[in-house]
Formats: sequence, C-alpha cells, structure tokens
Amino acid sequence: SLCSNKTEDTPMSDSKRVYHEVIKPLKRALKGQPQHRVATLALIISSLVRGSNAQLSRIAAKSPSEAKNTSTVTRISRWLDNKNVDCETFYAPFASSILSALSRSTIYLAMDASSTARGLQTLMFGVIYKKRLLPLCWVTYKGIKGHKSSQFHIEALQKLLEVVPKETNAILLADAE
Repeated sequence: SLCSNKTEDTPMSDSKRVYHEVIKPLKRALKGQPQHRVATLALIISSLVRGSNAQLSRIAAKSPSEAKNTSTVTRISRWLDNKNVDCETFYAPFASSILSALSRSTIYLAMDASSTARGLQTLMFGVIYKKRLLPLCWVTYKGIKGHKSSQFHIEALQKLLEVVPKETNAILLADAE
C-alpha cells in the first residue's frame, strides 16, 4: 500500500513468510489444480500454523491477506463448501508431508471425538506436534456425542493406516471414546 510503514519484523511480514513456505510444496503436490484453490488452502494452513484456533474469524485474523477479515472468512467458507474441493486431493498431500517430516522419530497419535455441527460427530486421528493436534484423517457421522459402535473406530483406524508410513514408530493416545 502507498502509506505502509511495515518492516520485515512486523507480524504481517511473518504471516507472508509462513504463507510462502506453505504454498511452495502445495503447488508441487497439487499440480493441475486451480491456483486460486491452492492459494486459499495455503492461506488456511499458514493461518492455522500461526494461530491456535480453527474458528474462521480467528483464521482470518492470522491471515496474510490484506483483505478485510469478513472477506477472508467468506473466501474460506466458499472453499470449504466447494464440491470440487475434496479431502483426498487437497488434504492428503499435506498430511503425508507432515508424517514424512515427523516419522524420523517416534510420533504420538491421538484420537478425538467432537461435535462438529448440529447433529454431526467427528472421530479424528491426528499427530501431536508442538502441543497441537494436526489432523490426519477423520470420519463424520450423524449422532450425538458419546460412545459409538466399533464400526466408526475401525473405519477411522483404516484411514489412519493408509496415511501413516508402515515403518513409523508410533504411540496412540485415546480417551474412553
């Protein structure tokens, strides 16, 4: 902008640095995908890395975008609702990269069940990294929070086995769920 006084030490320059570090491998992994979708995914990931909350307004607040937060929330919402954006294409390469980088030593996996929307529950497996749980795979189903049949656990575990390299030394953490 014409009146910008930002220096390399400002939070905005850090957010852009993180964004550029995220988008480089995503462009390679998602060759052939529309670049605006890849750019929005990089925006989401870099904002999540810098923040610690998955609420869209909080993601927008940590975004490298110079757009208003409400515009960034709208952009992310449209990306999430887009029928052409599927987990296997857009998220699996990211999860694979995380595991490749972390699997050189023992990794800690955790299972978590959460209410994700009205009437929907999600059973998720993630890898613990720097006091955060980075999602690897999940199963979403209709129902209320509480103990579910083993069918959901088996389905989620099968997805987990598909993404974790076979030679990985892993410890699985779970609660009563």
